[in-house]
Amino acid sequence: AEAMKWFARFEKETLGSGLVVNVAEIKADLFAGQRKFTEAQAEYERILEMPIAPRQTKARMLLKLGDLMAAQHEDQKATAYYERVYVSYMKYTSQVASAYSKRAGALQRLGMPDKATAVYIELAQREELAQTPEAIQAVSLLNKQDPEWRLKLLKEASPTPVEGGPKP
Repeated sequence: AEAMKWFARFEKETLGSGLVVNVAEIKADLFAGQRKFTEAQAEYERILEMPIAPRQTKARMLLKLGDLMAAQHEDQKATAYYERVYVSYMKYTSQVASAYSKRAGALQRLGMPDKATAVYIELAQREELAQTPEAIQAVSLLNKQDPEWRLKLLKEASPTPVEGGPKP
């Protein structure tokens, strides 16, 4: 409680500074650690609205919001936050790889294994993410599920001759 008073004071004193973003994140993390999810969510969302918050910080806040939803067994909402990371912040590979992996996990918990597999496949196929631990784990998981998953993708992608089409 005392720490929150200091954070509030510091926020007022550093309003125009980039430090206000850091303070808000620490404050949100403290709320999350205390399982004060509503307060934590409000702080993370406030950071997303801050024009001075760097884009990488915003990607991290979306991940944290997804984690917050997952901690409350709101996996459907969590998937939306995770997806926003890799749709909007592709430049930040560690956050993007984490978002793919966490979204697939949330889809599994929601009883959507096919959608989860599709997310793992997308993660595994992204060249820029190939060396991330999450992509390596996704490939391993896909190999366990179906050792021929890559071949099946190639077959699906190759054009099939259409019956009754133009004759050469």
